Amino acid sequence: MAYAPTLTVSVDANPCPRVEVVFTSLHPDTESLGAIYRTGDSREWKVRGSVGIAVSDQIARIDYEAPFGIPISYRAEMLNGAGDSLGFTDSSSEVTVDVDETWVHNPLNPQVALRVVTLDGTSYDWSRPVDGAVLYPKARRVGVVIGGARQGLRGQQFDLLVDSDADADAFSS
Repeated sequence: MAYAPTLTVSVDANPCPRVEVVFTSLHPDTESLGAIYRTGDSREWKVRGSVGIAVSDQIARIDYEAPFGIPISYRAEMLNGAGDSLGFTDSSSEVTVDVDETWVHNPLNPQVALRVVTLDGTSYDWSRPVDGAVLYPKARRVGVVIGGARQGLRGQQFDLLVDSDADADAFSS
């Protein structure tokens, strides 16, 4: 594969399960990466901390937010010095982070990660409301939806259990 990254899956608690993504070669005119993308379950996400990376001999990033239990792959957009796209690298081979536990971490500091137990009171019905209104313009038989901005999750309850007082303090902080 041309320019595909190599992946290393780690499932230990140092600090949490993760995938290391390493690009050892890129198009010769590449001066930066627009972003590294993770693909899994028919969706694509930008990997946190991987946007606008200046290129050196090799690029390595750790994806602390890799989903558990589904096949995922990675690729990146290569940019030249003017910021023009040189195209995407090939996708990596698929890997799976085989973890049955639940982990919580601070997205701004993944070194603060905790293994938690999800209790029965935790809500599994996800709600991501989008505000909007149905308007009925003249000469139209059906309404037109005028949508607002997407919002984060609402009304979720998370009942979690940690192993120690130290973990509870770390979770609170």
